[in-house]
Amino acid sequence: MIEIRYATMADKEMLLSRDSHIKENIWEESIKSNREIIMIVDGVFAGWLRWNLFWDEIPFMNMLYFLEEYRGKGYGTQMVKFWENEMLN
Repeated sequence: MIEIRYATMADKEMLLSRDSHIKENIWEESIKSNREIIMIVDGVFAGWLRWNLFWDEIPFMNMLYFLEEYRGKGYGTQMVKFWENEMLN
């Protein structure tokens, strides 16, 4: 079963342990702003997508990452489609 959802503060430590590119306070703001989307496959964390706004209104993706064992299986495509649909609303 695949679950794609917005990250919550309960996911923060898991995300921090896998991505040191941004500081903890930025992670918190990103999560609170619903700019972090995670994928869970069969109950296991598989990857995430982070996005931001260009010119304060145009969404752009700045991170799409999947753990090694989940790459090449179409999960990234599903995540991007989910994000694109969310951005249309």
